[in-house]
Amino acid sequence: MDSQTVALIRILCIVLGAFIGVFTYNCNRDKDVKNDASDSAVIRTILMLG
Repeated sequence: MDSQTVALIRILCIVLGAFIGVFTYNCNRDKDVKNDASDSAVIRTILMLG
């Protein structure tokens, strides 16, 4: 393999890794927001009943 092919493969791997990282971050962020909202609703219910 020549150096240009190796450089192209490296760049593609970097771009793919960045895409996967951003996608994973967004998925986990959405789950965290849902969990926080659920926890907040439970706390509010307990405070209202108590």
